[in-house]
Amino acid sequence: MLRTVASRIARRTAASASSSSASPRCFAAAAAQGDKGDLVKDFFADSQRKFRAYAEKSKTNPLPLDGDDAKLKAYVEKNKQIMAEVSVFLYIAPSSSSS
Repeated sequence: MLRTVASRIARRTAASASSSSASPRCFAAAAAQGDKGDLVKDFFADSQRKFRAYAEKSKTNPLPLDGDDAKLKAYVEKNKQIMAEVSVFLYIAPSSSSS
């Protein structure tokens, strides 16, 4: 009984492995193309490059912790300028003014 069940499981596993063997081949073919054509990889690499450049340039713009509004506004403007230079686009929700 156990031998029969084991052989059935082995046959099913072999059948499913042979039917899904195209999947690894597709990945191998895509890897053989090199760097071109992988949109996710290209997007991720570009995002990381931009983020690292933004982080490096942000080191020159320390956050004012003394509570001065003028310094804080200057910090925000400098930060926006750095983001524009590096082409980092962050969504900033519009402030809701409660009148």
